[in-house]
Amino acid sequence: MISNHGGRTLDSIPSAIELLPKIRKALGPDYPIIVDGAIERGTDIYKAIALGANTVMVGRPQLYSLAVAGAVGVAHMLRVLREELEVTMAMMGTPKISDITAQTLYSSD
Repeated sequence: MISNHGGRTLDSIPSAIELLPKIRKALGPDYPIIVDGAIERGTDIYKAIALGANTVMVGRPQLYSLAVAGAVGVAHMLRVLREELEVTMAMMGTPKISDITAQTLYSSD
């Protein structure tokens, strides 16, 4: 689990997503990594997977959705995140989660 739960106390401390590639490299491909911190859109999920996460946790959007509309709000938020991820995958030419890699984030020029 990689998290900056509670926020970074110093402005120069790297975020969880910035450290993810180094952690993935150190742990290897078979160790499951869960990322928490600043996952608010489908594009955030895509980036986390591309940089080495196996899964992500969603905090604030879930709490905001619950506060506004209860369980229905959370269900709607999860549907929106999934749709955003699917659209991002389509735009990036990655039809399967397993197709998402760091190379898809960067131009090969």
